Amino acid sequence: MAKTKNNIRVKNMERGSQKGNRVRKGKALKINGSKLSQKSSKINEKSEVKVQEWMNDCPSIRISKGKKKKAPTASLRERMEGRLQGAQFRLLNEQLYTAEGTRSQKLFKKNPEAFEAYHSGFQHQVQQWEFNPLDKIIANIKKKNCNLVVADFGCGEARLAQSVANKVHSFDLVALNEHVTACDMAHTPLPDASVDIAVFCLSLMGTNLADFILEANRVLKEGGALKIAEVESRFDGENGAKTFIHEMSKFGFKLTSKNLEKTFFYFMDFKKVDAISKRKGLPLLTLKPCMYKKR
Repeated sequence: MAKTKNNIRVKNMERGSQKGNRVRKGKALKINGSKLSQKSSKINEKSEVKVQEWMNDCPSIRISKGKKKKAPTASLRERMEGRLQGAQFRLLNEQLYTAEGTRSQKLFKKNPEAFEAYHSGFQHQVQQWEFNPLDKIIANIKKKNCNLVVADFGCGEARLAQSVANKVHSFDLVALNEHVTACDMAHTPLPDASVDIAVFCLSLMGTNLADFILEANRVLKEGGALKIAEVESRFDGENGAKTFIHEMSKFGFKLTSKNLEKTFFYFMDFKKVDAISKRKGLPLLTLKPCMYKKR
């Protein structure tokens, strides 16, 4: 009889241990009632991933042999939080590269915290690079006349504007600080032919790149400079870069210099030689999306 009761107790304990939150193989992780799947290419615009709230609700770790429950250690909490933030960044990054700019703008307008999460994840990636391509662009602009007006497309925290003496118009989907104007980069509030230098530093994202380049053509003065820095892999090698340069000529831009060395980034400088106002007849202008691997 005693043996039967012990067996019942053991089975009850096993059932209880199985009721805790756990991530089953092939299932999506549930956070605050929303599903977050690393393989998904769609974002639920209504969902908000709040790491701290999830960590507060995180189930305690069960210790065998009758020991007391123990809360997760700081290092474990940090690892769990880091993995969650990394998954969220990759999902948002995929959204930016595989959707039109207007769609991404609507997403981040409804949920500015998502943009902040993306920017935080991006900054984490930057820290792992040997150098930041924006530093090279800043150094180049510092050598030019400080009276030249600059437009920074996809500026992030507007570090360019805070690093040079020039007047800089900083644009991005969300204004992270007072230096940034929130807008769709295909439709900025700048007048025609009002800018001397336009910059796209790792910001040619989305499926409508042609619209961004057309906007740069519109706001640039005749003879104005267009500076582009992008991840090498997006061009699929030097042949892909040559194709991109050829297509840019149809948007009214002539290549003035390039750096296609194997340094992870490609740098291209163009000059506006023709005003292009119509989208009809122009090439699609595409680059491969830049997807970050899980670390």
